[in-house]
Formats: sequence, structure tokens, C-alpha cells
Amino acid sequence: MIGMMQVNLRGNIVSLFSKRKKILAIGCSYTDHWYGEKYGFSTWPEILADKLDMHCYNYGKAGSGNNYIFEKMYDKIYEEEFDLVVLMWSEFQRLDFQWHGKGWLSLHPHRIKTLEKYAMNISGKRSLLKYANIHSMTQHSLRLFHLTQTLLKDIPYIMVQGTRCVCAPVGFGFDQSDGYWRVLEKECIESMLKSPYIDKIDEDKFLGFPLLRPIGGWDMDTVMDKLDPDRKKYRIGGPTGDTHPNEEGHKYMAGVIYDAYQKLYS
Repeated sequence: MIGMMQVNLRGNIVSLFSKRKKILAIGCSYTDHWYGEKYGFSTWPEILADKLDMHCYNYGKAGSGNNYIFEKMYDKIYEEEFDLVVLMWSEFQRLDFQWHGKGWLSLHPHRIKTLEKYAMNISGKRSLLKYANIHSMTQHSLRLFHLTQTLLKDIPYIMVQGTRCVCAPVGFGFDQSDGYWRVLEKECIESMLKSPYIDKIDEDKFLGFPLLRPIGGWDMDTVMDKLDPDRKKYRIGGPTGDTHPNEEGHKYMAGVIYDAYQKLYS
């Protein structure tokens, strides 16, 4: 009798767990639970899942770009059913490749730093930038956004931009002033406005779209910087250190997405 009770109890627990709703979260390092594990806090997917009483499936991967985010989402929604999908998109210029037996590797042609551990020299990256330029990568990302929206039409979803859309090339000798970044921002805006998909994105479900402030958009980076210009409240390392979101930053991002979920789906 005791053994039967134990089996039944275990079966009930499994049954209850299996009925718990599931959230799928994908993004770059702003989503990856590695940062939370390193610094001892929960990242926004786990915080959001707790708020919604859902089981969290976090596939955030540091350094990843929008190819990885889209293709990982594509794989996962065909493997199992989810009750909510939240995608936090990354820098447009990043490239992602799936390697046999090695998972996903990302390439940042616009950056030269010791932390960019890729087998490509500066001249190779400089040449690649001619092809992975702002216009090309902006058009590519907008296609991914629209395709994602189409794929998730029967699944509750929320999309948001985590990092800024474009990043000024680092380590190539380019001018790193705010003025130069504004030139790249202008290129991105001009490319967006030429896209046939910009008017087809559901702005209620893509928070902050069209993403760039001059055309009425926003991303998580820009909003947190506006609320915390000294980067002391929402960033791990302050204004000169690690600019990834800290515990308060992740709580803030989770809150923004939670409020949107309540408005859209409650």
C-alpha cells in the first residue's frame, strides 16, 4: 500500500509538472543564464517565468546574433509546444554558423578585441564588412523578424531588441565618436525605411519597434541608459566595466516584458 501511494504521488507530481505552461526564451548574452550563474542572480527569462508561473527554457547564448536566435527558435517550436515565446534580438552585424559536433559559433566582423576569439585576421574582417554591411544586415534582420512573426502567428509571443541594432566597428582605426555611430544609425534607418516588411511588423508584439529613436523606436540598451545614464544601477561593471545588465537590469527587462504580456494575453 505504501509503495502504491508513493507511485501515485510521484505520478501526480509528474502530471502537475507536465501541465505547467512553458516559456521559450532565446537571445544573446543579455539572455544567457551564464551571466546569472557567474554573478549569482537570475536572468530575465527565469524572473519572467517565475512571475508567470511557467517552466523556463532558456536558450540564450553569449555572442550570438539574429541567425542563431531565429534558427534555434525554429528548431525548438517544432520539437515541442510552448505557451509563450520571447525573443530578445541582438546586433544586426553578427553572423552565426552551426558546426557539426560543435554547436553554434558566432562571428563578429565589426569587432577586433581579445574577447573576439575567431580565426580571422583584421584584413579578413575588413573585407567581410564590405558584404556584411549595415544595409545588408538590416534587410536580413527585418526578414527574420517578419518570418518569425509569421511562424508564431498561432503561439503567444513577444519580441524585443536587447542591444543596439548597430555597433560601430571596434579595433579598425575608425572614429569611435558618437558622431560616427550616428552615421551608422542613419544608414540603418535608411535601410529600414526601404524594406517592404517595416509596415508589416506587429508593433504591439515587437516592443520598441522600429527600434531606433529617430523613427520612434527603442531597445533595452537605450532605455536602460536613459534611466541610468551613469550605468551604475543596471550594469554589472558600471560606465567603464562590463556593460551587461546586472541583477537590477534583468529585473527591469523582465518587468517590461511581463507588463507587455499582461496587456497582450492576460
